[in-house]
Amino acid sequence: MHKDQAITGSPAFLKGWLPYLLLSGAALLFYAHTLAFGLTWFDDNVLLLENRRVLADAGNLGRLFFTNVFMSESGLFYRPLLNVSFMLDTLAGGPQFAVFHLTNLLAHALCVSLLFVLLRRLGSGRTASFLLALLFLAHPALTQAVAWIPGRNDSLLFIFSVLSFLSFLKHLESGSRPAFAGCLLFFLAALLTKETAVVLPLAAAAYTALIAERKPSPRASAALTAGALAVIALWLLARNTAIHGGDSLAPSVVLNVIRNTPALVVFLGKAVFPLYPEVWGTLAAANYAYGLAAAALICLAVVFAAGPDRRKAYFGLLWFVVFLLPSLAAAKGGAKTVFIAEYRLYLPLAGFLVFLSGLKWFAADYPRPGRTAAAAGAALLAFALVSFPHSFNFKDRVVFWERAVQENPSSPEARLNLGLAYYLGGSGAAAESQYLAALRLNVREPVVHNNLGLVYADRGETARAQKEFEKELELNPGYSIAAGNLRKISLRKRTAAPAGRR
Repeated sequence: MHKDQAITGSPAFLKGWLPYLLLSGAALLFYAHTLAFGLTWFDDNVLLLENRRVLADAGNLGRLFFTNVFMSESGLFYRPLLNVSFMLDTLAGGPQFAVFHLTNLLAHALCVSLLFVLLRRLGSGRTASFLLALLFLAHPALTQAVAWIPGRNDSLLFIFSVLSFLSFLKHLESGSRPAFAGCLLFFLAALLTKETAVVLPLAAAAYTALIAERKPSPRASAALTAGALAVIALWLLARNTAIHGGDSLAPSVVLNVIRNTPALVVFLGKAVFPLYPEVWGTLAAANYAYGLAAAALICLAVVFAAGPDRRKAYFGLLWFVVFLLPSLAAAKGGAKTVFIAEYRLYLPLAGFLVFLSGLKWFAADYPRPGRTAAAAGAALLAFALVSFPHSFNFKDRVVFWERAVQENPSSPEARLNLGLAYYLGGSGAAAESQYLAALRLNVREPVVHNNLGLVYADRGETARAQKEFEKELELNPGYSIAAGNLRKISLRKRTAAPAGRR
């Protein structure tokens, strides 16, 4: 049986361009409701609101390549192409967030189609590739990358990385110079989108070692290596220039990767058993049971279900791990808080699906293709029933942070942000309750006393407000916002007219 007839045969609707139209259309339809969503105030308020003056002026395009992603005085993340996409959306839609969400939808639709292309290029049949692409489309762990505007960073990374890899495959097979140039240009674009792309050459090397029938000549290998190193050097130069070199690369990267290795188990669990997706998961509150069960299943699959494409299965697992490793390098707040951000699974998950495509269940000569199709269909339905309601957790800031507190009730940071969401919504009493809860969890939590001071100032409780601002500056002397608030409240006390009878 030909590979195009694998699983359930190759239906007519999978011929030509129809699979791409079906996959893209399904992705757009499945997440169309997110066009009505607003902001979560989890980074997006800084990226889109505080930086709006820069993004609204096309003349600032060059500036985006000479600053960190938050356009702040200091920062480690150099992602200019993400900000370019935000600038284009700002110019196209002004303050309407539907435009930003539409870009996220279009990026996801393109990624689903590119995954179909990647699976086909790696030898999978049309039906198998289509089924696996559908699983990717509705996978709950990827919901955040679609419904949360900054999540597009990983879908853009996927686009550029896969295009670079596909160009690499073409160059490897034909020696095409345009493909060689495309491989390097898309690699540079991926690096300018997210630092994770730096491991892309490792994925290419793994493919060459495990799968490639035609090995590159020493001269071709040298050219590819030199080209990749030149791209990395150019990216490092731009990055160090933008974020002022010296302190831009944390010396503890390797230590962080080692220390945060348990997160790989958690991510594996979310890839295989995405039953309980999170908006703000942390390693400290993670459940390792699903990851350990997933690891056991993968070992059993390798032993008992490895088909004729077992090397492709091994390559898929390597892809999954290699593209996850950079996510372990950074820990917010030092090593205190390690976020299990599900959008980081976007590119690695493609590797896991490649792994599945290398098992006998998706092979052309598998004797029970109907069972594979039925299992894939059941998984797709389960994914959709989890992903669709989960997407509404990104609807607005109150819903998002209420969910974050529900997931992490002992997190003072989550409490602080939920309090801010309530305060901005006009509910000072609810905000006060969350701020006090944050202080019970951590008496030194930054910003909380300042925000409490604002609540009291709004009530006219000037003395309590002043006390909170002073406490904030005692804990956080360099916090200029608290200093400004203290000056304002002091001036209010001095200028208040005394009450009494004439």
